[in-house]
Amino acid sequence: MNKFDRIVSFLEENYYSSHFENRDPFRTLISCFLSQCARDENMVRASAALFREAADPHSMLKLSQSKLEQLIPPTKCEKCELNRICKYLKQVI
Repeated sequence: MNKFDRIVSFLEENYYSSHFENRDPFRTLISCFLSQCARDENMVRASAALFREAADPHSMLKLSQSKLEQLIPPTKCEKCELNRICKYLKQVI
């Protein structure tokens, strides 16, 4: 079992959400960021909207700050949180 699988297993055991079922590290990471500033049902809606628009780190980085804010309003993320997501996306690429 690799490190990612161990982390997902831990999350499933302690904080299960059906949103983690796809086991895509990118989507899991972004969903975790969004979950810090939203209830689960809002995080799931925001994540779905975001991933429909940008399915991978490259396409997500191409989105403007205002577009990100439009896509994830249910989470009420602060701009600093969106900046943090973009910072980590750049590190992933």
